[in-house]
Amino acid sequence: MFRSYGKAAVIAAIAASCGYAAASTLAINGAQSNVSKEGAAATSTALPIATTSVTLTMGSFQSRDNVIRLSLGGISGAKFATTSSSGASVACASGNIVLDVPTLSTASGTLDLGITGTSGSTSSTVCTFNSLAVLPTSLSAGGTLTLSAGVKRVSDTDFTYDTASAVTVLTVSTQVSSVAVLSALNGVVDYAAQAGLGFATDDVGVGSGAGKGDQLSIVIGSKDSMTLSSVSPLTFTVQINAESGKTFAWLDDAPGTATTRELNRSTSSGRAYAALDGSLAGATATINTALNQITITGAAVMTGTARTVAVEFQHKSATPSTGVAITAMTFPAATVSVVNGSRPSLAETSVSGIGSWTTNGTTVKIPYMPINTTVGSTKLDPIIVIGNRSSTEGTVTVTTINTRGESCSGTLGTVAGNTVKSFGGAPLRAVLNACPAYNIANGEALSITLVATLASDTTDVFTGYNAESGRITVVNDTNGKP
Repeated sequence: MFRSYGKAAVIAAIAASCGYAAASTLAINGAQSNVSKEGAAATSTALPIATTSVTLTMGSFQSRDNVIRLSLGGISGAKFATTSSSGASVACASGNIVLDVPTLSTASGTLDLGITGTSGSTSSTVCTFNSLAVLPTSLSAGGTLTLSAGVKRVSDTDFTYDTASAVTVLTVSTQVSSVAVLSALNGVVDYAAQAGLGFATDDVGVGSGAGKGDQLSIVIGSKDSMTLSSVSPLTFTVQINAESGKTFAWLDDAPGTATTRELNRSTSSGRAYAALDGSLAGATATINTALNQITITGAAVMTGTARTVAVEFQHKSATPSTGVAITAMTFPAATVSVVNGSRPSLAETSVSGIGSWTTNGTTVKIPYMPINTTVGSTKLDPIIVIGNRSSTEGTVTVTTINTRGESCSGTLGTVAGNTVKSFGGAPLRAVLNACPAYNIANGEALSITLVATLASDTTDVFTGYNAESGRITVVNDTNGKP
């Protein structure tokens, strides 16, 4: 018997039997534009994927027992939110496809919907999802969230039939829009009047102490009008590190003897005042046991409002007479992070250009100085004589570089007030002998930099060396006089 079939039915049957499939399409209607990473990480309420709906238009013939899978991508760990007993709200136009919508009791990156019945033409059926939602806390990695679809037929092993390319659902990013230095450190350690125990001038800062201070301010910008913008207080942390090999020892009166460090206690020689948006409330400053890292922590609401984190360094007294001298240094980049509650850091960046501390002490450079400790006609012994015409004791440090570019540094010792002292013999040899790359027994030619924690206008420096022929003067960059 000859039977007649409709054209559409014949095309559909051929497509199904041969595995040929047109592509289905997904559309996000009224998508979320930008979601706050901080807000998402603290929100357990389901976040709708679209403000109106998601539509899936089938591109190929569908039959009963096929399974449609919706998959989230783009953000590692992103998951659909759990659903109630009624499942997600979905309807297919004209009832050509009937779906089994499961209850999602556990958040998952995929959602499978079985086709329980079909009628008529199914190759262009539109299914509309009105309640697809994601679990906000699964978006903490940030990035662009996508949605894709695929179908698995009874004969398939994976969801490779009638696939829909991924479409963007929403983006997830931090509310922090920028981090910048508002006011850099620029203090001049004052040896002329304060023996290196304070700064020469005073910034207008947050501290309430009597001494002159130097302030660092870092401004953290915030985006506005983000979905799930966090209205709860976020924790701001700024870490300031000392220059490599240096410390903030002057901020603590007992360096290296305790497991925890408190700043601003009454016995400390210096202070570090922390502030958030001009108020000391809720902002703290702590120091690590190595005394080379300061952490400033404060909490504030951040929704479209820039926040300023500040720290001011100063000596506790207006005219300090005791304590450890402030170390001049160039600061490496600071680390800034924003944390929501007890969760891991959600925004972290480094900010450079936070400044430096210089000194009005005495720095003398000797461009060339020979040394040879072998006894005999080749012996050369450097001469370094420092005259201190002030009443303050000073510390003398040295940095040397040989012709091979190898650097070495150390402390030569101290020179009391109103005293002349030699540092070029045993003190210099002790420093150089501790430099494994040096071989002063067989001779080295050195460039030497001397730093004395003494005011330059009351400090005299004479340099030279003793040779078999007698004493030879070596002119330094101050020509023997500061």
